[in-house]
Amino acid sequence: MGELRKDYFTDRLVIVSEERARRPTDFKTAGKRRPKAKCPFCPGNETMTPPAELVLFQSGDTKLMLEGEEARHAQSWLVRAFKNKFPVVSTEAAVTGRQGPLFREPAYGYHYIMIATPIHNQSFSEISVEQWVNVLTSLQHKVKWLYRQKGVSQVIPFINHGEEAGASLLHPHLQIVTLPLTSPLVEQEACAMEKSLRETGLCPMCSTLRMESRSLRRLIATRYFASFCPWAPTHSFEYWIWPRRHEDDFLEASLEELGDLALIVKSTLTGLSESLGQPPFNLIFHIPSAEAISPKLHWHLEVYPQLAKWAGLERGARVYVNQVSPESAARLLREASARELSRLTKDCALN
Repeated sequence: MGELRKDYFTDRLVIVSEERARRPTDFKTAGKRRPKAKCPFCPGNETMTPPAELVLFQSGDTKLMLEGEEARHAQSWLVRAFKNKFPVVSTEAAVTGRQGPLFREPAYGYHYIMIATPIHNQSFSEISVEQWVNVLTSLQHKVKWLYRQKGVSQVIPFINHGEEAGASLLHPHLQIVTLPLTSPLVEQEACAMEKSLRETGLCPMCSTLRMESRSLRRLIATRYFASFCPWAPTHSFEYWIWPRRHEDDFLEASLEELGDLALIVKSTLTGLSESLGQPPFNLIFHIPSAEAISPKLHWHLEVYPQLAKWAGLERGARVYVNQVSPESAARLLREASARELSRLTKDCALN
């Protein structure tokens, strides 16, 4: 019999129905890779994109970050960020007051592309820990800048990997979109945090993490971060990465913490890839503005493999049917992720 579950903090409902499922190995995908055409994200093709506004590059033993005019002319880079040619929001939209009974306002905001590696045919699971550190430090710098801009209430970095997950180009990249208001999901989570804190005096996210760190849904943990499959996932093999301590500001994460985050991101993405054969996925950074909402909301990452299509129940009733229980998913992902974490840790020790 299936099981109806509710999210930790919101009223979102999920039906876990493994009776409808194929075995977890049947979710493996072929990991399709299209033949390489002339890619605008590859080194040497910089003129095919808008000018770079941020570039990280290697100079001897030092990594330097260039911005503005200096970044525009950089030809050799590790990470490169520029405005999206086809933005969903724009700073050319005027910020106006809301009028009338129906909500409407200009879609004001920034939309950036951040290229995660100069290597065209790398998957995200193949990117090295060192390069992930480069990406995360560049992202932190850009998010910090965006939160200082007028009209920005929320910054949403995300990855679409694979056509089924919404990617239009194969070359590994992130997108960064800002909103002039806080998204309803983050608002709901923040309200739930405040309510629980008032009633119990405890941070519900800290309590949830303590519980999940001992549960059958746990994946792996590093010094500063822990990963687990959530109790009521909307996607099969969905997993989250949370800071192990109460931490509400990604912008204050140290270089050591970002290095540790790179380690767990690399390990879990490799575990996902080895378990399911390079599946398409979305990776979302939840980085709320401490000024816009409650500072009790931990920043974190969520990964949604795209293995099944949503149908009528999901689209019409917002009730999500999941054919693999998070306990079963965690069992598969935990083994592969732990194996990769062990390998990376040994390599680090040898070096």
